[in-house]
Amino acid sequence: MDPQAYVTAFCQRMHEATRVPFESVSVDDWRPEVAHCHENVTAWVEQNSDHVAVRGWVTWYAVYNGVRLTPHSVVQAPDGCLFDITPLINETERLGMRFVRHVGDEQTFWEMKAAMNAFDCYDCEAA
Repeated sequence: MDPQAYVTAFCQRMHEATRVPFESVSVDDWRPEVAHCHENVTAWVEQNSDHVAVRGWVTWYAVYNGVRLTPHSVVQAPDGCLFDITPLINETERLGMRFVRHVGDEQTFWEMKAAMNAFDCYDCEAA
């Protein structure tokens, strides 16, 4: 998929942006690490087969007339609720973060992440 077409389609879905609550988790001696969301989520779902990795993009900060998004992974619980297991250095930053799911297969997500580790959506409103 063309990265520009992906961004255009994605930005049209910014109204779907939602807060995802943080949940502190661990498995034996393992704990999620700051700035390793994809690895954290993959490790978690490997140990919790009733949970699902959800790939997407999270609003990181405001840019003129829009928002910057970076790739992010969260967990979907068996009841369908999303939660974020990756801690932040400064948890107050989480207040402004909104998550939007990637639509499509995992391969496309990883290709878009490789092509552009961040992008901006303009003239949009994150929930």
